Amino acid sequence: MLSCLEREQDDANLIVVPGAITRPSAALIETIQEVAAIRRHSALRPVKSKGRLPLTGYPDRPTIQLPRTVFEPKVSSESVDRALLLMDTLIKACTERGLSATVKDARLLISHDGSSVDVRISERIVTIVGSPKGFSQMDVLLNKHVTYRPTGELTIGVARLGNELKVKDKNGLPLERQLNNVLKRIYRGITETRVWFEHLHKLAAESAARAEIKKSEDAARKAAIEAAQRDAEELRQKRMDLAAEAMAWQQSQTILAYAAHLVQTATRDGRALSTDLQAWVDSISKIAKALDPTTRRLGQYSS
Repeated sequence: MLSCLEREQDDANLIVVPGAITRPSAALIETIQEVAAIRRHSALRPVKSKGRLPLTGYPDRPTIQLPRTVFEPKVSSESVDRALLLMDTLIKACTERGLSATVKDARLLISHDGSSVDVRISERIVTIVGSPKGFSQMDVLLNKHVTYRPTGELTIGVARLGNELKVKDKNGLPLERQLNNVLKRIYRGITETRVWFEHLHKLAAESAARAEIKKSEDAARKAAIEAAQRDAEELRQKRMDLAAEAMAWQQSQTILAYAAHLVQTATRDGRALSTDLQAWVDSISKIAKALDPTTRRLGQYSS
């Protein structure tokens, strides 16, 4: 927005405040109507309505309670017309420069390209402590006889990112001649807001990228652990299968050796092998051959 700032320094673009509001901007219509309605009832009371410009009038009574936060702008009944005129002129100037002005929750938002600032107007109020009979220290201690006197000195604040850029009435330099400076602060606030949110988006993108990398690394680490576990389980199963296979072979050889031992013992003295014993030897030999895994194992590697 450098070109915009340079444009506001050109005298040809000086914002001129008219003598009165002729065709109020849309953002001010409801506030103007409500101020007029209040005046018809002869008492200007605080104006707090959603959807209206944050512009509040004080009643003429000097005992009005001041707001506790600087972000709740107030102006006195004597300054309402001037404040409305200043804000109306500022809103129209913003609109002419391609900025949008909307009122949301009693906040005036000036926006451009998705970034916005909060524009407020307030009046400096002087606190006076002391009874009509004179100042007393007890008045200060007990917070008694406190009155508030409006000064007519207005301030336009441009709030962004928790801070506020202010343009104030000065001696010999009223706000009517400083609206271009207000626009400069609006441009600055919008730019800073955009840069800040771009920075936040960049940080969020970097955080998301880091999270994605970590997620990929965690997935790769988990896959490696699972692969190692599968390999270990496969090796353990192979060892168990090999041990079972070797044990089956050993059992078959033991059975065959035992059968041969029986036949040798039975025929040692030249005696003939009995039919029943021969049948039993034949049966356990079949069992031994069934247990022997040699044939099956060799069959897996035959060409």
